[in-house]
This record gives sequence, C-alpha cells and structure tokens, in this order.
Amino acid sequence: MKTNKREWYNYILRDNGVVVYFGITKNPPDDEKEFYGVTGYKRVWGHLHNGKIFTSFTIDKCPRTREPAKELETERIRQYARSHNGKYPKYNKIFMTNKEKQSLEIVD
Repeated sequence: MKTNKREWYNYILRDNGVVVYFGITKNPPDDEKEFYGVTGYKRVWGHLHNGKIFTSFTIDKCPRTREPAKELETERIRQYARSHNGKYPKYNKIFMTNKEKQSLEIVD
C-alpha cells in the first residue's frame, strides 16, 4: 500500500503587512536569502516563476499531504475574501460558489 508523504507546506506572502498570496509548496526555502532578489525596495520570490512581489513570507512548520494543504490554502483564501468584501489577495484567483457569493452579497 502506498502512503502519502507529508511534504507540502502552506505559506503566506505579504507586501508591507498586506496579504498578497496564500500558497503551497513542496520546497520551502532553507534560507530566505535563497529566494530573494532585490527589485527596488521590494523583494521578488522566484519559486513560482511569476515574480510575485512581497516584503515578507511565513511558512507553516507542519507539513501536510497535498489534499489537506490545498484545502487549507482554499479555506484561507475564502476567509480572506469574506473579511475583505469579496476581494481576493492580489495574486490569488479562486472560484466561489453562488451560495458563497450570496453570503458575501457579491453580484456578478
């Protein structure tokens, strides 16, 4: 029987204290300098190859299997949207159910 490895980590990127991305990774940085390049006064994390701009990041210390990590990422994004009038973090895109949109009073 194949066992699922707990090798996925949830993380949060912030730009000047504002959450800009919730994500998951199998390769958390061992040293934060490993992923930083300076662009003006901000830093760019090249891990996802899209140049997400941020000033700080937090990585959960508890590894998970992929599905629970993905579920936590989705829940964090939805919680953020609920507390920010339906707006998502700058770099996150997610589809909400009509019921969720109605609970936030979002009109397409």
